[in-house]
Amino acid sequence: MVLSFCKVLFLVLYPIVSVSFTYTDQKQNCTKHVTGSYCYNGPQFDAIQYKSCSVPNTLALTFDDGVDKNMNFYLDMLWKFNMKATFFIIGDTIQSNPKSIQRLVNEGHQLGAHTYTHPWLTSLTYNQTRQDFLNFENSVLQQNYQGVLANRMVPSYFRAPHGELPSSIYPLLKEFQVIPINWGFLNGDSTIKNSAEILPLWKSHLYNADESQLSVITQQHNVQAVTTASLYDVLMYLNTTFPNLRYVTVADCLGNVVPPYHVSPIHQEDPQCKNGILKMQSGKAVCCMASCATGTGSASCTGVNCCGGNGCGARPGGTIGCCADKIIAANITCVISGAPCLVM
Repeated sequence: MVLSFCKVLFLVLYPIVSVSFTYTDQKQNCTKHVTGSYCYNGPQFDAIQYKSCSVPNTLALTFDDGVDKNMNFYLDMLWKFNMKATFFIIGDTIQSNPKSIQRLVNEGHQLGAHTYTHPWLTSLTYNQTRQDFLNFENSVLQQNYQGVLANRMVPSYFRAPHGELPSSIYPLLKEFQVIPINWGFLNGDSTIKNSAEILPLWKSHLYNADESQLSVITQQHNVQAVTTASLYDVLMYLNTTFPNLRYVTVADCLGNVVPPYHVSPIHQEDPQCKNGILKMQSGKAVCCMASCATGTGSASCTGVNCCGGNGCGARPGGTIGCCADKIIAANITCVISGAPCLVM
């Protein structure tokens, strides 16, 4: 009943065409590097994906791809200029960098979904895409984040890799309660090799722009060296050229038509595993009962609820600290769950 209600509520909140968009591009023919749909704001939607903001006088800085060694630099620069941004993160980079994600959301930036492995969604089947969505949620939920990501909260905003969102998976957007986001301006860092070319692209695209009408979602890649090298200059340019513009998250630039995070409708609490063990098995979060900790492969300790079938007694951590946070047999990470376990 709760899930059905959530789905009904989401259908009510799902993007509707009546939202007013005011931004019109100032100079569509940017350069040879950024052409066509990558260089103009275009219509309100590309299919059903938002490309610009509905709140006047806002600009949404967005960064795609993984969490890498430069994430703290990006957060430092955004802090320096008092700007907020949205990071659409690939799920398989989250587990090794949970502290960066925690800092990101603690400082008021928005975490967005960008699939688990960054596949071309047009090359996947419906079920393969659904599994990728599940894996992304698992990558967030298994970290037991605090603050806005606590209590099974997951991102409500999603960006398809390369902006390619096949209509065949639209039902998944509703099932997972995510809003698809595209962009109105791409800085060209996917092809540009010289960082000195990045700032001129921004200047040519926003040339003679009226701050009161400038509401656009921009796209960059924080894992690209040219974007990292030019970041300070770009932020300084925006800050000095458009001092009255507000640099906000995607959720804020869309007037919070949907909150940035929501309780996962897919992953549910298992009341029988509040003190058990949570692990990933074949890309799924499964609940390993604490009672299996002393098992050594007996009939009472087999199946998905028993940490792999041979118990934790002989594994690192012993029977008391069953598995702890160590890498155990078959390179499966097994941790004692501090919060309710999650099952599919």
